[in-house]
Parts: sequence; structure tokens; C-alpha cells
Amino acid sequence: MKYARMANPELGHASLKVQSIAKAREDTEPVAFLSEKAVQCPLSQPGTATKIGLRDSCFMVLMYDTAARDCEMLSLRINSLDLDRKCATARLEGKGNKVRYVPLMKKTAEYVRKYLEIFHPAPTRHADDWLFYTVSLGRRHKMSDDNVARFLAEFSKMAHAECKEAFEKMTSHQFRHTRAMHLYRNGMPLALLSEFMGHASLASTQIYAYADTEMKRLAIEKSSQSMEENISTKPAWLTDEEMIRKLYGLE
Repeated sequence: MKYARMANPELGHASLKVQSIAKAREDTEPVAFLSEKAVQCPLSQPGTATKIGLRDSCFMVLMYDTAARDCEMLSLRINSLDLDRKCATARLEGKGNKVRYVPLMKKTAEYVRKYLEIFHPAPTRHADDWLFYTVSLGRRHKMSDDNVARFLAEFSKMAHAECKEAFEKMTSHQFRHTRAMHLYRNGMPLALLSEFMGHASLASTQIYAYADTEMKRLAIEKSSQSMEENISTKPAWLTDEEMIRKLYGLE
């Protein structure tokens, strides 16, 4: 209708009437995430003794650490990483070709270096090669969404068998939500978290504040404790005879 109003100004009145219609309110479900202890279970499932196990493990660890979207992970190239700096970083290309640089934990950087040694040996390494790839007919191709969904489903099922808190079918987006909640709980302000996640607006990041019932519970407990302390503390004037006489107008 906005377009119709611009194309045909005579439709302006009808367009404004449509805009006045109230939007249907949708019930928003809190984001699902794992605790810092529980997320270790799916991350530890791939056997790193094999090449494919090392690749899948590196993919999941890097995806969790950067809170990257599935498409951002699959778009990573060798030159997307800067592992030589004091603080290693990953260059992520998000929605609308928006670029952001995300710091990597030291353990994650070590994982990636080990992965590069096996899958991208230095003599044959090219800066614009896909970081994660599959081989078909002797040629390297960008890894597909289906391949990621396959090994995530496999490892999350294995993780759930060991730890019931782990999701039986964990998606790449749940890794992203989990990382965001852990950062928020550890004190990252929402404005900074919004930038870290590559959100277009702060409103998209508010879901993490809404979802964290544990932080709300702790805040309520702290508030209640403070209130109880204040109530139990006798007011200063209670034992001040002179002040009491003044309050009652006796002086």
C-alpha cells in the first residue's frame, strides 16, 4: 500500500486507512539455549582422531565462539581469519553484506590452526579458498547447509543420550542463541551484544534479556534481601529521645 500511495497519490486515503489497522500480536517463545556446562556435550562428540571428526569439531567450536549464522560460517574463506594478531579475529559477512569482526578465544584459534594444517596445508593454501569444503569429482566445493544439518543432528542425538539437558536435535541457530545468552549472563551489555551478533537493531537483541529468567530470579532475590535488611534495621530516630519529642511537637 505504501508503494500504491507513491505510484497513485489518489490512493493515499485508502493507504492510510490500511496503516491504521492494528497488527496481530504474536506470542513470543523464549529462546532455547544450553547452560555453559551442557553445551560442552555436543561440542565434544566428534572424534578428532579422524579428518572429518576434526572438521566437524572445528566447525561447531568456531560457530559457538563467534555466534555466527549458518550462512556466515559457510561463507568463511581462509582470508576471513586473522590468527597472527594478539587477539585472533574472524571476519563475518552477515545479512545485507554487513561485515563484522569477531574476536576468537585462544582455544578456538588453536583449534582452527590445527584444522588449517590438515585441510589447508601451507604449500597449497590460497587466501580465497573456502574454509570449510567438501570434495566432489576431485574438486573442492563450498560446504552445503544439508551437510551441516546432517552432522549437527548426529552429534546432538549422541549428546542427548549422554546429557539429558542437551537438545536431542540442536540447530546452528541454537548454538548462536546459546553463545549470546552466555555472553549476556557474563556481563556483555545489550548494545555491545547487538553489535557482536550482527543485529540490524537493538530490538532484535532484547529477546535475550527477556529470556533470561535465571538473571531475573537472582535480581529478585537480591532486591528481596535488600528490602528485608532495610525493614529489619531500626530507624535512627527510634532511640533518639530528643528527635521523638521534636516529631511530636513537644519541643
